[in-house]
Amino acid sequence: VRKAGGGWAPETTPSSAQLTALWGAGDELYSVGAGGTVLQRKGGTWKQEAMGLTGELLSALWGTVRAGQATVYAVGNQGTILRRNGGVWESMSKRVTTNSLTGVWARGPQEIYAVGSDGMILRRSGPADTGSWNQIAQGVVTSSLNAISGYAPATGEADVYAVGADGTIVHKSTSGTWAVEGVILTSAELTSVWVGTDSVWVVGRSGRIGKKTQGAWSPESGPGGMPVTNDLFAVWGTGSGTAQVTYAAGASGMILRRAAGTWTQEGMGLTTQNIVSLFGSGEDNLYAFGDKGAVLRRTGGRWATSPIRQFTGAATGVAGSVHPTTGELWAA
Repeated sequence: VRKAGGGWAPETTPSSAQLTALWGAGDELYSVGAGGTVLQRKGGTWKQEAMGLTGELLSALWGTVRAGQATVYAVGNQGTILRRNGGVWESMSKRVTTNSLTGVWARGPQEIYAVGSDGMILRRSGPADTGSWNQIAQGVVTSSLNAISGYAPATGEADVYAVGADGTIVHKSTSGTWAVEGVILTSAELTSVWVGTDSVWVVGRSGRIGKKTQGAWSPESGPGGMPVTNDLFAVWGTGSGTAQVTYAAGASGMILRRAAGTWTQEGMGLTTQNIVSLFGSGEDNLYAFGDKGAVLRRTGGRWATSPIRQFTGAATGVAGSVHPTTGELWAA
């Protein structure tokens, strides 16, 4: 579905497969999902691409733009990695792993990361057209990793964090060294990570919230200083320093907002679904998606149910993306 000009509208695609991820640049939008499904939207029309390359579930998608040309990566089960370069999709002929991959994040064509089961971390580096994927940080962690994100400074390597089972947090500094962090923070599974210019936020099962500022991790309580017990599945933030605002969302429609060091609960009573995705172009244009199709939007300081036809068949969650060029919002 697409939101432009203030209203949501469903779009027809040439596939009925469940879609799990979205990414866009320029006038192009890409989506991937079950059965190796890859879709591209250009000129207002969706078409299916990469047919026959894989039948595996594709669970994550990310891309970069160089000289006006998008290079897109999709990852999924059994270590599947697909790349679209120069308008052509290809499967990485040398499969680096058979582990399922669950997250991908790119700083640019020469610095791309993917994470997955059993602590798997992959990196693609080298010239954009001839670079290769390699397993890195071997032995640093053995717990399965769920999500990865990073912050890209103007020069040098990106600052990258991945989170997963057993409270695992693994960090790649700008020097290129990987290390486990926050070992006393929690033993609960961590599900999402957001990286800002001067802080990092993680959330997870049993209401776990952690933050890193000035090089140190610390746990956070919820509204009124009370512990959060709902599982949390998504975290999103904006700003930096004392002006930073952070959102966490999860089971039974819980949405939490932290501003000026204080957590409050928002959007109460709007849905009982599990909130599994947060995305937006700003705090007053922020969306929360439920695992059974609910769509909530925050604008003018308030959450409301977004006027959109309910999704169907969303058994494991949805994906959202803000198109970087047009500012349009998309969801799958």
